[in-house]
Amino acid sequence: MLSKKIVTVPPLAAPLAAVTAFGLIASLYLPAAFATKVVPNANSASEPILKPSATPSDASASERRAPKKAMTWTLKSTSGSSALFGRHGTTNAYQGDTPITERRSLLCVSKEANLSKPKELVTGEYVSSGGANVATWSKRQAFAIPDVLGSSLTSESVADGKCAAAGSLIYGNSGFRMAEHHDGTGSNPGWGFWGQAYGAIQGIDQQQTVRYWVKIKNQPANPW
Repeated sequence: MLSKKIVTVPPLAAPLAAVTAFGLIASLYLPAAFATKVVPNANSASEPILKPSATPSDASASERRAPKKAMTWTLKSTSGSSALFGRHGTTNAYQGDTPITERRSLLCVSKEANLSKPKELVTGEYVSSGGANVATWSKRQAFAIPDVLGSSLTSESVADGKCAAAGSLIYGNSGFRMAEHHDGTGSNPGWGFWGQAYGAIQGIDQQQTVRYWVKIKNQPANPW
């Protein structure tokens, strides 16, 4: 069992005990195993090359086709109260990688991007081979709602509404929405960003097996 490190929550945030009671951000506790020096990712990941999806040959095959898939990210690293979220080995930002019949955590971020980067944070940001600014400081607060059925996110407004409702209950602030692929900073952000996550991040083991629903503009890799 992983030990947990509790990070002091600023006065504006609700007490961590109250948050846990509602069960909305059970995925935002930080195991002590993650509270280590951040090691920048030296291998700049390039965007995947996609193959055309198969077309059903008849109506019967169409009925048997696999459920729609949506894009997911994972926790890449943490430093203090900051967390780096980004692509994992099978992330597919164009066609989705996880069936929406499954349950994953919903990653939420603040609508306002005005938080200063912690002085001690080393982001390890880099430019991918495709020209994306990866692992940048998003200037946003982040939290997650665990155990969200992908098919329940029937539209962008529904997904954003879940984050707004959770933010209102937890922080007394409804100014949150579903995290988006390009929420980092720089001229062409994508594939991962740092956010400020109050409290500790729980339910994420050393293998980083927890996956987060993250939306993306102008691509069919969303749950809806």
